[in-house]
Amino acid sequence: MSATAHPAVTVILSGGPTGHLPEAQRVREVGADATVLKVAEGRHYDHYHAVDERCEVDGTAVRVFRWRYRTYVAE
Repeated sequence: MSATAHPAVTVILSGGPTGHLPEAQRVREVGADATVLKVAEGRHYDHYHAVDERCEVDGTAVRVFRWRYRTYVAE
């Protein structure tokens, strides 16, 4: 039995601590069924959750994932 692959969709990451993620890194490709994204940034992870909102990127409406919280890597 093979796993069914979900097509990739473009999303934009919104919010988070000031200056932590450059604008150029906020647009990402994710699986169409994704609801939570965990983004590695140095010694921590930023967690983004899908919200019922769309934003225009290069003329296309894309899903918005809003920053929720940060966790740190244990030493």
